[in-house]
Amino acid sequence: MDIKLVALDLDDTLLNKSLIVSPRTREAIAQAIAKGVTVTVATGRMYSSALIYAKQLGLDVPLITYNGGLIRRV
Repeated sequence: MDIKLVALDLDDTLLNKSLIVSPRTREAIAQAIAKGVTVTVATGRMYSSALIYAKQLGLDVPLITYNGGLIRRV
C-alpha cells in the first residue's frame, strides 16, 4: 500500500523544543513530497499559527486546525 497523506502535529512532533523544524525533518518532508505524498499539518492551534510553519515548509494543501474545527487551504 502506498502512502498518500501524512498529517503532522506541530507541538512535540514537527517542532522541536525551540519551536523550529529541524533540517533533518525538513529534508524528510521534502523527500515525501517529491515521492507524491501529500503532507499537511493537523493541530489544535489556530490557523494563523499553523500557516507560519506550512509556509516555511512550502506546503500548498489544506491545514487542519483548531483540533479539526477549521480546515483551510494555505
